Amino acid sequence: LGLDVLSRKAFYEMLIDEWCDGERSVLISTHQVEEIETLLSDVMMLNEGQLVLSIPLADIDARFTALGHDAAVADAVAAAHPLLR
Repeated sequence: LGLDVLSRKAFYEMLIDEWCDGERSVLISTHQVEEIETLLSDVMMLNEGQLVLSIPLADIDARFTALGHDAAVADAVAAAHPLLR
């Protein structure tokens, strides 16, 4: 929709109030998952138009691990292994 954060929040609230009555499914496509995770019951991921994951939100933590990195370490690894860039 190209909306700013506040407009997206208002849109999602309206969507839930007006359309989510327990009898309908609503598909939301977004890269801002953190903005809608409280609305989700299931997560589906597509890669090049193909469904690659369909899982209840409650199972995400058990199946996946969040990884982070220190920028200095990443730069050192990239410098030592230029093919990894």
